[in-house]
This record gives sequence, C-alpha cells and structure tokens, in this order.
Amino acid sequence: MAALVEWQALGRVTSRGLERRRPTRSDALLCSDFINALLTELTAEMEVEGSRPSAAISS
Repeated sequence: MAALVEWQALGRVTSRGLERRRPTRSDALLCSDFINALLTELTAEMEVEGSRPSAAISS
C-alpha cells in the first residue's frame, strides 16, 4: 500500500526505504479508486474466463 500511496501523492515510487506504519483513512482514500477499478476489472476478467471452455477439461 505504501508504494501506491507514494505513487498517488508524488506521481512516482522512490527507491528509499519507508518506515512501517499502520494504514490511515487518508491512505484508504488515496487507494480506493485504484482498488475499486482493479476489482471491477478482475471481476470482468473472471466472468470472461468463466464463459470459455477450459483447456484442462476434455470431452
């Protein structure tokens, strides 16, 4: 989550180490749009994959 917050805040991820801390509500707000989009895309991909016949199942 730290890298995502850094990317949202600075527009890049630096190579410096970060101290460990508990996520805050501000962190959640910064990440929520990305996480929601990720889950939406993942759901769509899973639905498409579910509609295709699996190569592992032979008739």
